[in-house]
Amino acid sequence: FGYNLGPYKRKLDDYPQVRYDYRKLLSEFVIKQFYKPFHKYCNQMGGFSRVQCHGAPVDLLAAYASVDVPETESILFDPPFSTFAASAAAISGAEIVSSETFTCLYGWKPHPGPPPYLKREQIADMKLLADAMFANGTNLIVWHGMPFNPVGDLNEFYATTHVGRDSGFVDELQEFNRYLAHVGECMSFGKTYTDIAVYLPLEDNWMRNRLPENQKRPSANYFWELQHVRFPEELRGYHPLWISAELLTTSKYENSKLICGKAEFNSLYIDVEWLDEEALDEILRLALRGLPVFLKRFPKRPGFGENSQYEKRVNELMSLDNVSDSITTDPVVEGENIPEFWVRVIEDDAVIFFANPKSKELSYPVKYGQSFCEETEEIKVTINLFGRKIQKTLVFSPYRSICLNLFGDVDFSCKEQDFVPSIPVRESGE
Repeated sequence: FGYNLGPYKRKLDDYPQVRYDYRKLLSEFVIKQFYKPFHKYCNQMGGFSRVQCHGAPVDLLAAYASVDVPETESILFDPPFSTFAASAAAISGAEIVSSETFTCLYGWKPHPGPPPYLKREQIADMKLLADAMFANGTNLIVWHGMPFNPVGDLNEFYATTHVGRDSGFVDELQEFNRYLAHVGECMSFGKTYTDIAVYLPLEDNWMRNRLPENQKRPSANYFWELQHVRFPEELRGYHPLWISAELLTTSKYENSKLICGKAEFNSLYIDVEWLDEEALDEILRLALRGLPVFLKRFPKRPGFGENSQYEKRVNELMSLDNVSDSITTDPVVEGENIPEFWVRVIEDDAVIFFANPKSKELSYPVKYGQSFCEETEEIKVTINLFGRKIQKTLVFSPYRSICLNLFGDVDFSCKEQDFVPSIPVRESGE
C-alpha cells in the first residue's frame, strides 16, 4: 500500500483507514495461502474440500468460492447467513451447499454445561430451522454432531442437539432424516436462479470494529464476521445473490448479462457507505459496457492515503444512463407476507422451496417450542419466471413447508415426501 505499518500497529484500532488496508491484505493472504492451497491438495489426494470459511477475516464470498463444498452453519448463525455460501456456490459452480445444522439450538452454555433442554430437543423446532436453511440456499443438512458412546456409556453432547439412542426425539429421527434427504435432493435440481447481484458491504464492515454488546453472540464479536448482514428489504421477493470486489475482477458483461463464473445476473445492486477503489474501477468498467447498476448512495473511499480521482470516477459512474437508484424490474415472487424461498431452475422449469412462514421469525437462539402452530395459513403470490406470470395460492398447514415444481416437467419423485413432527411443547407461560 506504499507506507510502513510500523507506526500504527500498536494502536491499529485508532486508525480505521490503516486497519482497513491491514484487513484487506490479511484477506488476500488467507485466501491465497490457505484456502486455495488446501483445496488444491485435497483434490490432488483424490478428495474434495468441504469448508466452513465463516469466522475467518476474509472476503467471505471469495473464500467460499475457492472450495468444492462451501459449508454454512445454523443456528449459531441465523439462516440468512447461509446465502453467503449459496451465492459463492452459484458463482463457482459448486453443486452442494452444506450446513452444520442444529448447533446450540436453544442457546449456548459454556463448559461444564449442560446446554439448555438437553435430550428434550423437539423435532418440530428442528424442522422449522432446516426448512429455513433450504429456503436460504442450503441443499445438504449435516447434523451438528453426536457423542461417541460404546455400549454402556452415557456420554452427552457438549452442545444441543443430542443425537443418540437416548435422544428425546429418537422415535422420529429416521423419518426426519428421510425428509431432510428428500428436500435436499429436490433443491439440488438444475442450478440456483439468479437475477440481481448484490454488492457485499464488506468494506463497511472492515471499516468498523467490535459489535456492541447487545449484538454479540457466541459466534460473533466483530462486524467483519458479517452475521448481522442481510439483503436489503427493498429486494424482498427478488432472488438476489451476493457478489464481492474480488469476484467482480473476473466478471464480464455480455449479451445483456453480468457473467461471474457460472452465474449470470441481470443487474448489480450497490448500497454501501464505503467502496474500495479497485471495486469501483471494476464496476465502472462493467457499467461502461452497459451493465444496469442500482447505486443507492454516493460511496466513500476506504483505506489510508488520498486518491484525487476517486470522486471523479464515482461521478462518471453515476452519470451513465444505465445507472440509477431505482429498481424497475419485477420480483420473482409478488404478494403480501412473502415467505422465505429459494429457486432452482432446470431449462424452462423451476423448483421453488417455500419455507413455512414461521421460519422468518428464527434467530439465535430458538425459543423452546417456537414452531408451535395450530392454524393453516394461505398466501396468494404471483411468480414471475420465464416471461410468464403464474398465480399460486400457497397453503401452509401447521409445520408444513412447500416444495413446488412450477410446471411439473421435472422428474420430481421427491415432491410427495413430507414429514409432520409431533406437536411441540412450549415453555410454561408462553
